[in-house]
Amino acid sequence: MKEIYSFLLAFLIFSSADAQSFKSDNLSFSSDYSFVENVGQFENRGWENSDKIKFAVKLGSVFTYFTNEGLTYRFENYKKFKIKGDQDTGFIRKNLSELINIQFLNANTDVEIVAENRMNHYNSYGIKNYTTNEVRNVSNVKGYSKITYKNIYDNIDIEYTFSKKGGIKYNIILHPGASVSDIRMKYSTKNKNTGEKTNIKLNKVGQIEINTSLGKITEHKPVTFYDNSNESISSNYKFNNNILTF
Repeated sequence: MKEIYSFLLAFLIFSSADAQSFKSDNLSFSSDYSFVENVGQFENRGWENSDKIKFAVKLGSVFTYFTNEGLTYRFENYKKFKIKGDQDTGFIRKNLSELINIQFLNANTDVEIVAENRMNHYNSYGIKNYTTNEVRNVSNVKGYSKITYKNIYDNIDIEYTFSKKGGIKYNIILHPGASVSDIRMKYSTKNKNTGEKTNIKLNKVGQIEINTSLGKITEHKPVTFYDNSNESISSNYKFNNNILTF
């Protein structure tokens, strides 16, 4: 009998730069949203070794990058800064980024990320080489509505899909012989040109809150059940030293 830990990541994005808000219930999760395979268009966009990015998705101003080791949220915005000098010389446009990395600790190194439910549409990108300034175009890049980390821990899969309520939903599936105590996720942060500190905490209602200068992510309290029953099983997050367990 399989035990399923079901979680909903709801994105609440508030950008002070353009005074717009993107709430999860305002997002239309149509075929436009997909987990897009990386063919080079996401180079230098992730946490460190960006060539390891396998899939990515963009919701509002938040990118999510998936690697064999975990995933990275990247909040991104651009802001104009005035150039100071003896004379007014104009403005410079800088990228502002907040990155939150989630690493699967002590996970299996031979994990496979399986993509399912290919979308009907394709994606196209222009990829710039910043050394030569040459741009190459790639087209027919595939996207999927579901990706699964197969055997990320012994007898444990993690699948990611899109929630109808907004955001990304993930299910942790425990097959016979699995131990939920094996699942450990380490959260790390860094920023670019913001000078702000990201705050991650377990709030009073059992949710994980990720607060950055560019927006907020809420990971809702887990819902746990057996795959052949609608009866819920008591479960909750534990968050110590930036490590999430259950």
